[in-house]
Amino acid sequence: MQDLYEATHENVHLAVEDALEALYIEVISGHKSVRTETNIGRRAPLHATSVGKVILAFGGDDLLASVGETPLRQYTPYTVTNFRRLCQVVATVKEEQVAAVHSEFTIGVSSIAVPVFNSAGQFAAALTIVARAGTNYSRLVPALRTSASAIGRRLSPAVGGGA
Repeated sequence: MQDLYEATHENVHLAVEDALEALYIEVISGHKSVRTETNIGRRAPLHATSVGKVILAFGGDDLLASVGETPLRQYTPYTVTNFRRLCQVVATVKEEQVAAVHSEFTIGVSSIAVPVFNSAGQFAAALTIVARAGTNYSRLVPALRTSASAIGRRLSPAVGGGA
């Protein structure tokens, strides 16, 4: 994660699912990066964040169904609150193995996330870069995927195991 931060100088976060929320387990923020309220141990909604959408895509059908059992809170005018639309977004994330969110949780903040698979190939976490809205994410995806792969190789099969 430190290498990813050094390459991008943007915020880098690692999150897992816990109690139908994204739980941040590692956070690297820079002085010049967009300001976020994310700290280790902070929680965020699955439906309104890029890490959350990755978790929904790879955490199993039961997880997505559970999220759909309650109303999806609108954090900004751009938050996906329609469950059918969320399912479409999650299907695309699963296919492309990348999720991008633009001002859905916080106005002016965008993020892009990819899945982290453990050494047995099981989903374990979501890795994200958080930056100002309008950031060109296409140039960041290769570095993000490389970092996710490196993190995953270090995780034993006991870490993760989602669908």
